[in-house]
Amino acid sequence: MHEKAFTKVKNAIASDCTMAFYDPNRPTKLTVDASPVGLGAVLAQTQENGQDRCIAYASRSLTPVEARYSQTEKEALAAVWGCERFHLYLVGTQFDLITDHKPLEVIYSPKSKPPLRIERWLLRLQQYKFNIKYRPGSSNPADVLSRQPLFTNYKSSTIAEKYVNFIQSHSVPKSLMLDEIRIATLNDPELQRVTSAVKEDRWNKTDSCLSPYRNQHEQLTVSECGVILRNSQIVIPKSLRSRVLSIAHEGHQGIVKTKMLVCSKVWWPGIDKQVEQMVKECIPCQAAVHQSPKCQPPLNMTKLPPHPWHTLNADFCGPFPNGEKLLVVIDAYSRYPEVEVMQSTTTTVVISKLQRIFARHGYPKELITDNGPPFNAVEFTEYLAAHRVHHRRITPYWPQANGEAEQFMKTVTKAIRTAHSEGKRWQNELDLFLLNYRSTPNSTTHTSPAELLFNRSIRNKLPSFSSLQHNDGPVEHHVVRDKEEKGKMKVHADRRNNAKESQLKVGDYVLMQVPKDNKLSMPFNPKPFKVIEIKGNMVTARNTERTVTRNVSCFKCLTNYKKFNKQQLTLMSYFKEKEGCNVVTSCHVM
Repeated sequence: MHEKAFTKVKNAIASDCTMAFYDPNRPTKLTVDASPVGLGAVLAQTQENGQDRCIAYASRSLTPVEARYSQTEKEALAAVWGCERFHLYLVGTQFDLITDHKPLEVIYSPKSKPPLRIERWLLRLQQYKFNIKYRPGSSNPADVLSRQPLFTNYKSSTIAEKYVNFIQSHSVPKSLMLDEIRIATLNDPELQRVTSAVKEDRWNKTDSCLSPYRNQHEQLTVSECGVILRNSQIVIPKSLRSRVLSIAHEGHQGIVKTKMLVCSKVWWPGIDKQVEQMVKECIPCQAAVHQSPKCQPPLNMTKLPPHPWHTLNADFCGPFPNGEKLLVVIDAYSRYPEVEVMQSTTTTVVISKLQRIFARHGYPKELITDNGPPFNAVEFTEYLAAHRVHHRRITPYWPQANGEAEQFMKTVTKAIRTAHSEGKRWQNELDLFLLNYRSTPNSTTHTSPAELLFNRSIRNKLPSFSSLQHNDGPVEHHVVRDKEEKGKMKVHADRRNNAKESQLKVGDYVLMQVPKDNKLSMPFNPKPFKVIEIKGNMVTARNTERTVTRNVSCFKCLTNYKKFNKQQLTLMSYFKEKEGCNVVTSCHVM
């Protein structure tokens, strides 16, 4: 029985009913189908006897999003996917697109007005020439493929990406053979003149080609196979030097190690400078190494507002063990803090808390926050605009720009941590902390925040001769003391950070610093950005994917990037043209 079954399978495989080779001259048919779980496609061609034989077939499962499509959208998706799956067979060829979903005949007609999603898919099919035909599901060979599809991991990639990755993987330098060096030496006019000079021991001083080798002539010899040697080092022809450097730098060692590796085997004039230039221009090496020293621009001190409650700094502190956060609002003129305990940080809750604070002191002229939620919400922006409050967001990933709020949060966090360690309820201790903080003279202004805001001192537990003593002196000298203290702070900070002005210019190519997730995380994003705008220490840069704004210290200038960038862009643009509208519209699907 087993032998009969084996013989039957063997005969079936050997028969002409199995898959056939693709023939561009035969009529081609693409049959597609969609089920609730997957897509299927069968590519077939009509043979000389009039029968259809399978050329290739494919299936894939639906993503969770695609599984929620209507049946018409699934069938339309199957048509698009089938054409792109067999793109190399179908592009430039007239073929029949067969489906068991009759509405597709109307949808794919010239006068139809399909939904936007299907309309985008139709744009992707414009590069193909096909006639859509209906066939009942009972005679659709793609039906079984769509009902039992192959699992797909859904990692999207365009045809251009596949081409570029293919070229990159095949551009890895191969080992250099001695015979290749011999042939390249014979074809190198400069080295042929060197060979003649070595054999004849005649070095023409007027020959510019021989001058780089003249100082080394006592160490130069010519081997029996025609390769020039400098002691035991092989002299590499010009056509192979870039390949040698690529091989030597495969492990991405530093300049010194790469020099030692190259010079232990080969030599040519100016090899040291070329190794240094290559390593410095290597983008992966630049992205993997921290700046040493890190570029820190000189400190820009915030100008004191003209009067109290003119400019406010706001931020969130926490979360604390019970999930609560603190909304911190501090006056930039007086350093007077307002703190609200937050159970939630939604835009509606934050607006209600701010409204309570503004009810006590009035609306400010300007509010400074970071770029996180809820400060970036449209509702929050509209609320401030309705009350004529200018909203200024700091540079992303640069909390120093919101220094007043950041410094106060360190102090209040210490007070809460201390209360928690003593077993006290920190919510109650917070009020006591705020009372003492508001009545304590500030180290910069030498005046308490409450006195600068209200022009009077507030009463605390400590005794005083007069609880309502007005003092106009501290307020008058407040501006002078603030400027003096900030000047001293700037001098010390710039000296500690060895600060210097950034040399970045508009048009420079840079790498952007990224947060470190693990040991293998790169300090910088290896995809270069181009600087498009500079405002003080705030730099805006753009690449093919996005536009970012960061402090100047978050960027590293690339060394001689333009040459590499021109080659890379030329390669990408070439394949995007080859891919056509498939690249342009693929980002709109799903």
